[in-house]
Amino acid sequence: MKINRSVFLFLVMAVLFASVLACTSGTNPPVVPASPEGSAWNACTQFLAKEIGYSISDAEKYNPAGVTDNSDGDHEVVIYYAKYKTKYQCTVYHNPSTGEWEVIEIQPK
Repeated sequence: MKINRSVFLFLVMAVLFASVLACTSGTNPPVVPASPEGSAWNACTQFLAKEIGYSISDAEKYNPAGVTDNSDGDHEVVIYYAKYKTKYQCTVYHNPSTGEWEVIEIQPK
């Protein structure tokens, strides 16, 4: 059985595309806007990655409704990790003197 050259090239391209897709799926962290709320979200996901071992890419996509700016400068961040069936609430604070975000509290929800 002879395969048409066009069909063969199509099959090769399909296999290559599927391979690239399989290698890159789940490796891109959620896109987070450049804002105080986005920075608070990033601080929480980075802390969870460092301290608990959860991958940043396993966090739900950035959810603006999951970030609350408290009047005292703290931010409450709630992030769901479907892979672990766990939701975490972080309280983070942006320290203006250092420019760093500090995790004040973290707890499963």
